Amino acid sequence: MNERNDAIRDVSKLGLPKTLLLGLQHMFAMFGATILVPILVNNYFEGEGLSIQVTLFCAGLGTLFFHFCTMLKVPAFLGSSFAFLGGFYTVSQLNTGIFAEKIASLHQEIQNRRPLVQCITNAVTVNDCANILLAAGASPTMAHHPQEAAEISAGCDALVCNFGAIADYEAMKSAALMATRLGHPIVIDPVGVSGSTYRRTKCIELIKKAGADCIRGNYSEIAALIKNDRTVVGVDAMQQQIDTQAMQEFARQNRLFLWASGETDILTDGERLWYCKNGNPLMARITGSGCMSSALLGAFLSIENSLESVAACCAFVGLAGEL
Repeated sequence: MNERNDAIRDVSKLGLPKTLLLGLQHMFAMFGATILVPILVNNYFEGEGLSIQVTLFCAGLGTLFFHFCTMLKVPAFLGSSFAFLGGFYTVSQLNTGIFAEKIASLHQEIQNRRPLVQCITNAVTVNDCANILLAAGASPTMAHHPQEAAEISAGCDALVCNFGAIADYEAMKSAALMATRLGHPIVIDPVGVSGSTYRRTKCIELIKKAGADCIRGNYSEIAALIKNDRTVVGVDAMQQQIDTQAMQEFARQNRLFLWASGETDILTDGERLWYCKNGNPLMARITGSGCMSSALLGAFLSIENSLESVAACCAFVGLAGEL
């Protein structure tokens, strides 16, 4: 090629038919990559990596700038590069060590302070909830009577209301009103609201009257609260997916954190959307694993009332399940 000196340096020498064919070849090759790269990134980041629309828009701007600089002599389309995937993966790992320190720090503070957590929970898991709090270094109290709930709540550091104990709703309301007055974090576990209109109505009523800092439930329960409609019958999760935008909107409207448990746990404060993939499928076969998570969450929020604390508790439980 160099010896004959017949390299094509100006696309105008190709003629219109060959120029169109070369341009189409560039477009199909690079356009496909431009879409595929954000799809691959989004699959890894659970939809929070790259926007296909923004990627295409930027690729278009880049292409126009390229043609301006080359004076339209090269019929090229500038798209994404697979070379960036390694960089995305590396960046995604940067916070792992930092968050591990956060989990350890919060757990250490629980052991140091031994927060007293009032759990109004169901009879099936009351012993399990008490034991997981003790094992983590916190202290449980399971006072359920409506005549004492507020007084006990005043002396505690956090309150956990589990709607598996719907018969104790008046105790929940009394304790929650006191906790709100004193600024103590409130965790609501909406057990069974996905199949019971009565529980769902009372849960929404408690949120409106006393407020909540975090609601932790499975996908079916969280979806039922958001829609205010039945999703399944029973207390087990049947849904495999959940509307994350609806979760964010619900969290914003009610000024609380949401933790939806599933194969991948989803957390939000209405603005940020986090995913936690720790855990083991066998955890779904343990009666009360969700109830225990909610009880432990009360201890974590008593130390730091933040989405980071919710995520730390979520990862803490999941890592325990992996061991």
